[in-house]
Amino acid sequence: MNLDNDLETPQSKLQKIHDLEQRRRLELALADITKKLQRDKTHRILLDSLQKQPDLSKQILGFQAAIQTAIHDATPFEPDQIVKNVKHRLNYDNYELRDSAAEMLKGHSVAKGIIQSVEENIVSRIHPRTPTEIKFGALSALCAIINSIVSIEQGSEWADAYQTGDLPEALASALMRVGKSLSDSEIDCVREDKELFAALKSAAEFEIEWSGKRPFEELEEFQALFIDSSTVLDFRYCLTDVVDAFASDPLRSPQRGGRCTMESSDAVTQEVVKRIITKDISWKINHRTCFETKLNAFKVLTNIGHTFVKARRGPHVEAFEDSMLEKTLTEAMLKICRLSNNGLDDSTDVLFCFLADKEFIEDIMDLNTARKAALPDLSSVLRYLDIPDDASHSEDGPLKE
Repeated sequence: MNLDNDLETPQSKLQKIHDLEQRRRLELALADITKKLQRDKTHRILLDSLQKQPDLSKQILGFQAAIQTAIHDATPFEPDQIVKNVKHRLNYDNYELRDSAAEMLKGHSVAKGIIQSVEENIVSRIHPRTPTEIKFGALSALCAIINSIVSIEQGSEWADAYQTGDLPEALASALMRVGKSLSDSEIDCVREDKELFAALKSAAEFEIEWSGKRPFEELEEFQALFIDSSTVLDFRYCLTDVVDAFASDPLRSPQRGGRCTMESSDAVTQEVVKRIITKDISWKINHRTCFETKLNAFKVLTNIGHTFVKARRGPHVEAFEDSMLEKTLTEAMLKICRLSNNGLDDSTDVLFCFLADKEFIEDIMDLNTARKAALPDLSSVLRYLDIPDDASHSEDGPLKE
């Protein structure tokens, strides 16, 4: 037995007494406030007074927010209980549903409740100071909830209520929120959890039979957070895929099962190109990505911009009517600019290093000249790169050979 630890010093005794007195004062103060505010007359007098004193009103609102935060942060985080509650809600046998209409209404109501529960009990707990064990518990809980939804047998209104709609997107967004909060050491630790990644990979590949859609496809963006940041990625295959997409026959649209129907394929081409830019490039770029990978991605995105300029003069011009492709491209470029300008990269000035690359600067300047009608939103990218916007003409300029 260590006698030194068992002996209480006079200072520690005084501190305990002080702490007890402080707690007692707080108890009396909260009880007094609660009692007085329950009286209608006192409530009205205080409200009238606060309206005349803006500074005091701000203090009261700040006090309310501080109390809510203190209660929230002090509440134990119980991921297993959160998962248990969600699984109970998902259990069809817990409800007496007479027909498909009742299934649909109840299913959508339960899905909305699950979204709210995830927001209040998981997402709200994630912030820069969140302890590691809470982050890992949140990841585990979200993965378990996603697996429960994927496991629901398809073919009913009950299943569609959870496997389509807003719930999959909300869960993927929550997972990304947790993923982005992880430190490098936490990333390394999670990367070793093979079971978790196998489950997420299976969920990301889960497909709705009647539509062919993958509701949890966005989980691939979360998985990309764990790519080794020292690995240099090559995106040139993405440019080839984009060129091939615009080279397809505009009158023949490939359908599921390899069949083709005689209809405009511009919508199909647009979706394919959007997926390439978003999934194959943008999702793989984050603040841990090395400089070389960011530069490779930016070069390919610039060349995809040149492909857009050419494609607007070809048979797939209708694919650009809603400007979706241009916005997707410039958003991907801006993401790299912002990530390269937030001080988290190893390079002292990543954007300066971008501009020091001769091939890159030639490509972006050529695109600046040729792109006016095709990429009007490129101006925001040029501002980040501190490149003058010289594209003053109203139509597309000369094409890059």
